[in-house]
Amino acid sequence: MPYFAWKGVSLDARLHKGKLFCISKEALDERLLAQGIALISCGVVRQWYLLPVPARHTMLFLQQLQTLLTAGLHVHAALSLLCQQALDIRLADCIACIADDVRAGHALHDAMAAYPKLFDDEMRHVLAIGEHAGNVPVALAAYSAHMEQKQLFAKRMRSALMVPAVTFVFFIVLFLLVLFVIVPRYAQLFATMGKEVPDATRMLLLMHKGMTSLYAFGWLLLVALFIAIGLFALQQERVGLYLDSWLLRLPGIGSFMQTVVQVQFYRSLSLLVAGGMPLVPALRIAAQAVRNRMARATLQEMAAKVDAGQSLAAALQSTPLMARAESLALVVVGQESGTLGAMLERIAHMYQQRVEHTLHRYTLIVQPLCMLLLGIAVAALIFAVYMPLFNLADLI
Repeated sequence: MPYFAWKGVSLDARLHKGKLFCISKEALDERLLAQGIALISCGVVRQWYLLPVPARHTMLFLQQLQTLLTAGLHVHAALSLLCQQALDIRLADCIACIADDVRAGHALHDAMAAYPKLFDDEMRHVLAIGEHAGNVPVALAAYSAHMEQKQLFAKRMRSALMVPAVTFVFFIVLFLLVLFVIVPRYAQLFATMGKEVPDATRMLLLMHKGMTSLYAFGWLLLVALFIAIGLFALQQERVGLYLDSWLLRLPGIGSFMQTVVQVQFYRSLSLLVAGGMPLVPALRIAAQAVRNRMARATLQEMAAKVDAGQSLAAALQSTPLMARAESLALVVVGQESGTLGAMLERIAHMYQQRVEHTLHRYTLIVQPLCMLLLGIAVAALIFAVYMPLFNLADLI
């Protein structure tokens, strides 16, 4: 899909120029005429970007798609309209290609799978669940709200880390200045006086020697090798399964991760059940929407228990990961009253609020903790720098 650099003239005889994404030159002409500009010339240009597509642009696209589908537009028509309104050329290009795939008969979530950097696995699973349930707008609305909460948390985290980050940069600059300018002079001074430098300053000298020697390059290569091995190991299914299992059992964080799993599972299951899908297939599809691999395997086993004849409440109660009293009570009420879909949605909302509260609490803790660690580091650096001066004063 081309990106045009254009020149045009408005009704008041003023020249205008700019860059705009359009499917064709004719579409560009129509779009500029709608703004009161007559096209004079245009040409296709290539754009280079260093940064990825902002998440807020993707979220806006999903919200707009949800609005258009709710209004009754076909998926292909909605996508064709949105590719002209996208705020980022790369996103517009992807939307246009997705529209072509949808027109060719592909499912929307399958078409989006070609762009994993824009539409992650969780988003595509939720969308697939919406397609299975026959209610794509509801699935898009649920994921858009989830994405909005993630962006709000990221914004809060950036605000909380701004002061520690600036302080850390100044600390690094000060540390390098001390390490490469001040400490070597202390060493020369004490060597001429026949005295030893204090232990704290000696540690800085060793760091200086290590960073300026050939061994430093070898250490960097070794660290890079360990990082590469670690990244390769994380891609292995057995290692990933063990890591996910460890995260679920980790004190403090494990409880939070279990709540996140329950949000993902109950949100997906509520969409499927409300769409009229039988419970067992809905359980299996909802389990695929869970990102934690150990939890996903556990939920698949739970679906097998329901398929074998157990009730949903009994299967949940026999699964330690899902056996929470408040959710079990609501599931029993939903099964007895025939409103299981509404009860599952209520459970998902309840756990979503719990996740948001926990994330807010973490953001309040991060900034003081970072400042405390930086304060300790600065105090240690000051101690290492001033100790030689105290020793010199004793000699005098």
